[in-house]
Amino acid sequence: MNRLGLLHPSELDEQAKALYDSFYTYTTTRYGESAKAGFLTEDGRFMGPFGAQLHTPAVGQHFLGMTKACKQIPGLSDLNREIAIIVVGVRYQAAYELASHRMFGQKYGLSLEEVDTLFEGKKPATFTEDKTAVYDVAHELLYKPGPLSQATWDEAVRLIGKSGAVAIVQYVGFYSYVSTVLNGFDVQLPDITGIKL
Repeated sequence: MNRLGLLHPSELDEQAKALYDSFYTYTTTRYGESAKAGFLTEDGRFMGPFGAQLHTPAVGQHFLGMTKACKQIPGLSDLNREIAIIVVGVRYQAAYELASHRMFGQKYGLSLEEVDTLFEGKKPATFTEDKTAVYDVAHELLYKPGPLSQATWDEAVRLIGKSGAVAIVQYVGFYSYVSTVLNGFDVQLPDITGIKL
């Protein structure tokens, strides 16, 4: 079930319709027409975090802004970004996030074995130093209470630079929010078989 329901475009008020249009432009521009099946039902209802945010368009506008802003932070490759996001998804067991980022992780260069290992809550033995640094920062933020240790921070800065370390923290924070929204509203998985990213 999806606790909030999926809104049809005809059900949206003016503010929500404007947000819907912004979501549509963003998702089709970023992911392409072929990826629409992962975000939209056949009759045009947004699924996933986008669908949930349409119920609170004032928050949804800021959600989209944060989505775009995080993507603009320099210093983190697409592959390393996916490592951080998957670690978050595993911590929260957010089904929609895990399913979509399983695909993105492989698209950006993680092997199937590495993705499977991450999904088991473990660090792949095949990770290079930079991937290990991303994993370690994300994992520590999610599983160890209190501030990130100075040693973990310093190692990340050494291996991927300060901007990369900043990006990891921002992505972990943002996708923790996304996962909470997905879990809180019991957002269901779309049929993503056959989607080409």
